Amino acid sequence: MSRSASRTVGPRLSRPESSTRVSRLLRLGRGRAGQMRRIRPTIEGWIFLATSMAVALAALNTGNNLLYLVFAAMLSLVTMSGVLSEASIRGVVARRRLHEAPFAGRPTRGSWRVENGKRWLPHLALEMSEAPSSEADLELAAVAHLTWLRAGAHVDLDGSWIFERRGRHRLAGVRVTTSWPFGILRKWYDLPGSLEVIVYPRPTEGSPGRAVAGRREEAPAAGPGGRGDLHALRPWRQGEDRRLIHWRTSARRDRDLMIEREREASGRVEVRVEDPGAGPDRNEAFERSLSEATWAVVRGLDSGRQVRLVLPGGALPVANSRAEGDALLRALALAQLPGDSA
Repeated sequence: MSRSASRTVGPRLSRPESSTRVSRLLRLGRGRAGQMRRIRPTIEGWIFLATSMAVALAALNTGNNLLYLVFAAMLSLVTMSGVLSEASIRGVVARRRLHEAPFAGRPTRGSWRVENGKRWLPHLALEMSEAPSSEADLELAAVAHLTWLRAGAHVDLDGSWIFERRGRHRLAGVRVTTSWPFGILRKWYDLPGSLEVIVYPRPTEGSPGRAVAGRREEAPAAGPGGRGDLHALRPWRQGEDRRLIHWRTSARRDRDLMIEREREASGRVEVRVEDPGAGPDRNEAFERSLSEATWAVVRGLDSGRQVRLVLPGGALPVANSRAEGDALLRALALAQLPGDSA
């Protein structure tokens, strides 16, 4: 028997049509999983539904046709509310944008951009807010209210965000909500719109002689050397000039202490964040140091000076402008205690 004769004779089998439809439905479901509608009655809606049930029970007990008509009319209002709210909420395109650098605990200005992607129908009584996210700690999330937006138009609405802590935050998406037209049902869904935000530490003015040393515009900064007035005594660090050690006080306290004097004003600010050491309040002290360092960096950049930041892990390149200073603020936002895992 030839090789060609061994082949099966008959029609070529194609992929079953049912499996093709199932795969299309699965792809559609994955694409719209975040846009699933959720409905919950409002306070007025619960009252309306309770009244509807009371009318239905009265109609069953009395057999009064007029009560049946009233109950049917109330049910039709619920149905109309679902249909009309869907017509209003469908086709929304919403995005948010932050207009300034975010600092922890301070309002950050931003805006919502809302677009109507429909050709004929307007959007009515919409509310835009942040979708719940486990990766973002928000003390206040902006909520935008939109009364009416015609088809094919767009509008920008102002908002304000407050982040509770420094570090990396990820906003999950935008929640679109409406209770139009009767206010008895609240319908919402979440639009995908992930946004990563690096939040800087909250700037806090600190006292000199602490873990952070920075030059300020009002008063010169302190540092080793110089000919200014005596500022403070601090522990000597490896590699520094031993001629600046205050030997009499060092002998009395049994450790090497270095003299810090107020330097004359210069065009550079050095901000140093040191390891707070062991202790029960180690994390709190480190966060306080970062806040003070943020204040010193921002103040130095605003005064037009060069800023050099020294963290426990090493020094960063000198920043000559506010644009370059964003790298310093980002390093402060993501800084971790020595020994902590990244």
